[in-house]
Amino acid sequence: MKNGLLNILKESINEGGVKKDLYRNLKLAKHHEFYEEHGDFKNQEDYDRAVQNKKNHLEESFKIRLRAYFNYLQTLGNDIEVLKTTLEEKGENSVQGSVNHDESARIYRTVLGGLKLVGLDINVRDRSNVGIMEKIYTLLVNYFHNGGISRDFRKGPIELVPAKAWMIDVDYAEDVVEYGTSYGLVFGSDKEKAQEVILDNPWWFEQDRETHDHDYVGDYKDKEISKVEPKEYTLKPQDFGL
Repeated sequence: MKNGLLNILKESINEGGVKKDLYRNLKLAKHHEFYEEHGDFKNQEDYDRAVQNKKNHLEESFKIRLRAYFNYLQTLGNDIEVLKTTLEEKGENSVQGSVNHDESARIYRTVLGGLKLVGLDINVRDRSNVGIMEKIYTLLVNYFHNGGISRDFRKGPIELVPAKAWMIDVDYAEDVVEYGTSYGLVFGSDKEKAQEVILDNPWWFEQDRETHDHDYVGDYKDKEISKVEPKEYTLKPQDFGL
């Protein structure tokens, strides 16, 4: 993985896309580690400058990995656009599940696998509690925003933009089939007659009941939107284990 990043960096140095010290640090670094010098701070200004430099360094190294990941997405061709459209029109449930054989689900698993190749850990959850699917969609939005399949990601700037979404509450009615046992008392000496009348109208004789299971059947009915809340998701290094 690191060799792939190093090759991209080496080719990009002459194009002015990355700084040589970032290439040197990545070459010397272990996984998830970039070496930097530390020293004593004489005043608050020096400390603030060091903090900002560290932040800039982290963001730059994150963009280096994004360049490599976007290059990987290019190898998947138009599949990336198919996945983005599916997430927007059919939702995240349509692509999840290891036994889901839908074409979009296959693409989704391939897109996930590419993150490991460039050293990004999508399973990390920070205080923002951003989920995996939100991260994937935000990556796709930024891939297309920065040129998509027609772009040479080894050159030029990378502009990170927020992905937009909507949290929507939908009130609905739905039919439910319930499975259980009704316990009824039927008066009379005729056993067959007693069984006949209780099967016709069990609730007439019911003294107690027990529910074993239930199934939701049919489509949602009487659908009505009760709340719409805008959401935005941004790409941050800490969301990917950096």
